[in-house]
Amino acid sequence: MKRYGFRKLNNGWRFKIGGTSGEAFGITLRYFNKCGFRLLLNFNTDFLIKIFGFNQKIIGV
Repeated sequence: MKRYGFRKLNNGWRFKIGGTSGEAFGITLRYFNKCGFRLLLNFNTDFLIKIFGFNQKIIGV
């Protein structure tokens, strides 16, 4: 994947693999200080959307 990386933010951190423009998929894991996590899955090709049945899924704890 072309885009990946770890970034520290004011209220937590973010780890990102992939992207939304020109990439097959994107996965973002976000941590909010003392509040929880959010996992964001993006599928950008018809093949992956047909396999998994969705193009975007947000899972939060």
